[in-house]
Amino acid sequence: MSPARIPSSLFHAVLLAGFCALAAQAVPQYTVSNGSSIIDVHVDPYFLDPGDDVIDFYSYGSPQSSSANTGFEQLNTALIYLTLDDQGNYGLVTVMDKWGGGGGSASLSYSGLPLGSTASLNDDPGDPHSFNPATGSGTNSWNWSNCCTDGAAWSLPDSNNFQITMNYTFNSGLDTLRFITFDPCDQSQLLFFDLDVSQPVVLTATDGGQPLPDCNDNGAADFCDISDGTSQDCNTNGIPDECEEDCNGNGLHDSCDIATGASLDCNLNGIPDECETDCNANGIPDDCDIASGSSADCNANGIPDDCEIDCNLNGIPDDCDIALGTSQDCDQNGVPDECDPDCDDNGTPDACEADCDGNGTADVCEWTDCNNNGQLDICDILSGASLDCNANGLPDECEDGYVDCNVNGIWDLCDIAMGTSLDEDQNGVPDECEGTAGANDRPVDFGLLGNYPNPFNPSTVIEFGLAETSPVRLAVYSVDGALVQVLVNGMQERGLHRVVFDADRLASGVYLYRLESEGRIDSRKMLLVR
Repeated sequence: MSPARIPSSLFHAVLLAGFCALAAQAVPQYTVSNGSSIIDVHVDPYFLDPGDDVIDFYSYGSPQSSSANTGFEQLNTALIYLTLDDQGNYGLVTVMDKWGGGGGSASLSYSGLPLGSTASLNDDPGDPHSFNPATGSGTNSWNWSNCCTDGAAWSLPDSNNFQITMNYTFNSGLDTLRFITFDPCDQSQLLFFDLDVSQPVVLTATDGGQPLPDCNDNGAADFCDISDGTSQDCNTNGIPDECEEDCNGNGLHDSCDIATGASLDCNLNGIPDECETDCNANGIPDDCDIASGSSADCNANGIPDDCEIDCNLNGIPDDCDIALGTSQDCDQNGVPDECDPDCDDNGTPDACEADCDGNGTADVCEWTDCNNNGQLDICDILSGASLDCNANGLPDECEDGYVDCNVNGIWDLCDIAMGTSLDEDQNGVPDECEGTAGANDRPVDFGLLGNYPNPFNPSTVIEFGLAETSPVRLAVYSVDGALVQVLVNGMQERGLHRVVFDADRLASGVYLYRLESEGRIDSRKMLLVR
């Protein structure tokens, strides 16, 4: 094959333009130096690593002659690659050609091979070891069969710090050396690179150890995907766009969406507006809504007011309604009173009305006031205003068949069950209500029979019995022994007696009542509850 010479300036422009950003990704660098002075540093976008060990190449030289060309051409990409053959061996795959006039010659040898001895090019049957300039065009051509055979591979150790050195000599008739190797992105293609050989160049290979990135796992290095157009790289950072953030799923990296104007970024946070929170669906991110004044944020929580809870639909979030005083919140639950349950529609939430049983429903809405005294039945019972002797939650006076024949405020059946009334004939009627012999004709013992109701407010009935007619004193005392009132003081007939004690002007508390008759004493406690 006789390829036309490609100007090195063209290589430099094409290769470096697309891949200069790859230097930060551990891609091999190629250095040409003259003595201790670095002439040029390059990034190689085409490095094949089938064995998961990257091998970095460095090209440098020391002037030995002032004849012919004395400076290097700029090197724009790799000169030589180490690749794996079918047996897993590393091998140098390269052929050489020359450009220039006739009469020159050059030879090439390898040293430093891990065979334990210096090997010349003759050790590699796949590559020529010398060449002479041809007459006429001065171009020496090589067929593919001269180049890349598996038999041309050397076995190299998989370790760091080995090197292979290529030395070649030349005469003034040779000015350019051509290297040919695989395109690692497409091994069916060859790459041609020229090197000025006006002075010796030593190529040294060392093991680098890092594979090239393949973010989309398609088996091709990222830079190959980008170079052959398989992947786009809109921001030229060496990473295929499909591997970058694409919040709106349009196939374009977010930063490029914004840079090209395909997406807006009102808050300059690098995220397209259509991917940000937009609670009111007006196409503007919430924070920009607020910043621009198109939405208010009365509580400064970063949420537009029109997206907050507004139970009374007055356009103001509930918490701001309360904070501003435009709505009340009597129970401090964070909900304006007009939005709270209000069973009687009186403007006051149920939670702020009387609720004697603590069940969350205002007493006025429970409608269980069987005695129509304006107080919930359960509250009647809890306060002692009504008795519930059978503990069924219904005031005794509301029970079916309720009879209080002795008008003591206690259901007759409970009178008998509690022992506050006798029922010797067991007919369910307190004996004192029977119309026969009369209560006082039946024998009774001396003593107090209790008071009812107890607790009471403001009055209660005290019962006592006498076995015979005798002088009696019945008095009420405070708990500290102070006399409050004398209820009875004189002769009383035998039998049962009832006395009403009215405590209308007394304070709530415990009081004692005491019965005395002919040296006998009996006392009990009662509770006044206001």
